[in-house]
Amino acid sequence: MKKLVLAMVIAVFVLASVSLLVAQSAEKKAGAENDHGDLNWHKYDEALQIAAKENKHVLVFFTTTWCGYCKKMKASTFKDAGVINLMNDQFVLAKVDGDSKEALTIKDKTGKMVEVTERELTQSFGIRGYPTTVFLKSDGSSIAPLSGYIDAKNFTTALKYISTDAYEQMSYQEFQQKKG
Repeated sequence: MKKLVLAMVIAVFVLASVSLLVAQSAEKKAGAENDHGDLNWHKYDEALQIAAKENKHVLVFFTTTWCGYCKKMKASTFKDAGVINLMNDQFVLAKVDGDSKEALTIKDKTGKMVEVTERELTQSFGIRGYPTTVFLKSDGSSIAPLSGYIDAKNFTTALKYISTDAYEQMSYQEFQQKKG
């Protein structure tokens, strides 16, 4: 009888442990997915290829794992439904970790394919602080950078300024006054 009770206690303990591990694994997976939210992020080199095919602007978000304002922007601005819709509909999104040694294959200034790290790419853009958002044309040429944390309202204005090609006709300040 004691052996049966002991076996049942052990079985319950094993089942509870397995259930806990499965639940923790599901939470970790959900947490990793939530870091990206509903935004369709790509590696920088992939984003340039997609943008060229789809003739879309590129939004490059330069970030690091330790950046507090990057985390704030991911948790607030990038969770705003209007921002998410504009970003996914009008842009090809690239996220670049300024500390990463992950390799990317891109064209250099002569058109030759070269391998660089995300860190080297960050340096080549002259990024000195995080977060920094850089907007590019579909051919990869630079439009404008935005440095620092930007709330959803101001980020929406910037997204509309770029996505409507208003940057070709007027300054950002003129666009803000016209839309305001």
